[in-house]
Amino acid sequence: MSLGWIQDSITIPETTALYGLRYIPWFSPELTEKIVDKPWVSDGITRDEATAVISLYRMIWHPDQPDQQAIDAAEWILSMPFLDDVDGADAQAVRSLRRLKRADREAFFDMLSHPELADGISDDETNIVALLGATYQYRPESVDFLLRGTGVYLEERLLDLPSTGDTMVAIVRIRDQQTKSMDYLEHSVRTIEEFMAEPLPTSFIALFYDDAVFPESGGTNFGTHMAMQLLYDVENGRWWNSTANVIAHEVAHYYWRGSQDWIDEGAADFLASVSEHRRIDEPIQTTNNPCASAKTISELEALDPEDLQEKGFNCNYYLGEAIFLDIYHTLGEDTFKLGFRNLYRKSLYDDPADNCEDTHLGICHLVSAFKADVSDDDAAKVDEVVSRWYGPLP
Repeated sequence: MSLGWIQDSITIPETTALYGLRYIPWFSPELTEKIVDKPWVSDGITRDEATAVISLYRMIWHPDQPDQQAIDAAEWILSMPFLDDVDGADAQAVRSLRRLKRADREAFFDMLSHPELADGISDDETNIVALLGATYQYRPESVDFLLRGTGVYLEERLLDLPSTGDTMVAIVRIRDQQTKSMDYLEHSVRTIEEFMAEPLPTSFIALFYDDAVFPESGGTNFGTHMAMQLLYDVENGRWWNSTANVIAHEVAHYYWRGSQDWIDEGAADFLASVSEHRRIDEPIQTTNNPCASAKTISELEALDPEDLQEKGFNCNYYLGEAIFLDIYHTLGEDTFKLGFRNLYRKSLYDDPADNCEDTHLGICHLVSAFKADVSDDDAAKVDEVVSRWYGPLP
């Protein structure tokens, strides 16, 4: 309570860190003291520092009693050189290890004793450690290969972004080559951050070209990094024409994640269309085929989860993109941007004024966001679009 940043206004990252610091003492007061003693905690909390703190909390969380082995591991990780300060890939490395511990406890402790990590993680190793948690889940055989480093190739570029500031973007490959993928990645990051006019939730964005993606997916944003199938990194190959669009979609998921699937996928597809419009003047229009399983979003939400996974998940892309595109073309870009940013902010903190539940965005949040501070005429247009694509409101 004596920290200076607690005495003044509390930022969103600071609320996240406070949540962790509130509950870590339940399991380990000693770990709490060691975190608070870090110089980067005493002078205010950045987004990346908040990610590091909350990841350490989730690493030691246990439903019944303190897990001393996990606490010891968290204390050791905190003492490693890469957490002397928190920048670059540092926070995502901690988050990646926490993800691994949640997925496979034994593999987590085995990885900490791996010869490449046994002497502690350095700043130079964090961009690879950030990949490990999700890679282990979807392609475990790649983990040892990544850690050994032989045959792993890194391409990096430092960007100065208007809202986020210094941001490192990286591409990790298992082939010794360079393509236009880095240019596509930079363009997408710049365009989407400018359109959102909100800081990215991380200052490290990595694209890993390896088939360690969600099953039957071309690419996946894991939060710690993005992964895309190898075939997208072959210039003039069969899938090359789709590469820039897929990269932009996954970049957009840094903002849009953790809500109704039709919001997350629809917003990501919409922003990918914006990115491609800025890059090659493609029209901002639908990029998905209509779905047969649901005519409206309310019908989609009513589908049985098993039916949704088997035959209806693509409806999230089509219907989600459609409602955002319709609002965009109906209201115009400037008014749309205000509502779109309002909606994103509702995913960061619960707005008591909107009468919508928590920060898991749904139709209530969308209607509230796009109807806030607009004319009666524009509010009526939003209602028309929502009626067309969602159906009757609950």
